[in-house]
Amino acid sequence: MGETMAVHKKCLDGVGLVTIENGKANALDLELLLGLRQVLEEWDPDSEGAMVLTGAGRMFSAGVDLKRLLAEDEGYCREFCIQLDACFRVLLALPVPAVAAINGHAIAGGCILAVACDHRIMAPEQAKIGVTELLVGLPFPPIALELMQQAVSPPVVQELIYRGRLLSPAEALGINLVDQLAEAVLREALDTAKQLAEIPQATFSLTKRQLRDPIMRSLAASGDRFGQEMRAIWDSADSRERIRSYMASVLRKKE
Repeated sequence: MGETMAVHKKCLDGVGLVTIENGKANALDLELLLGLRQVLEEWDPDSEGAMVLTGAGRMFSAGVDLKRLLAEDEGYCREFCIQLDACFRVLLALPVPAVAAINGHAIAGGCILAVACDHRIMAPEQAKIGVTELLVGLPFPPIALELMQQAVSPPVVQELIYRGRLLSPAEALGINLVDQLAEAVLREALDTAKQLAEIPQATFSLTKRQLRDPIMRSLAASGDRFGQEMRAIWDSADSRERIRSYMASVLRKKE
């Protein structure tokens, strides 16, 4: 039996709860990105004035499904990169408050997914959060770098990116990578989303667009130059070998 993959959505007292599910790690693959993008693009602010994003089980998301990247051909990798960028852009443009309920590990693309939300709440347990792309040997998508630079101060974000260090919830709170810690993370996220939804929708939407404008301007100014370079490296045979080596090293550490 294959692993379960879905994007679940339900309305809870005027807040849309979106749960991503893809195996134990809630890994990001093409189908999950397309499903999440569709949910976000079809959002009705009049019926759901805020969103809470979380992961199924005890994991927020461990990031890109590396096994899938190795199993598919280059066409999959290129389309995945395109849809990853598109999904983050739609999340950034969501006209209602987006609260991340980080219920477990949020690593690499999972961390970026949380950072794309307006408010981040993490459970104060043994979960880790951080960006490990360079440890795998893969360059960051341009939009991922822009999001990290907006979330964390320049000296800190450079260290996080270069070293790929995973942070505890308390460490993440200390550098503003997350906004608060809560034992009942989903309940707190829903309460926070309801409070933010009390702001008039047009007012919040305009303010959010203003806050996100530097990211979009920077991406527009650089065009697709860095994106093309990034996709070429992700597609390369050398990167596939680096991914295999990284995955083998992770498995050895677990033994």
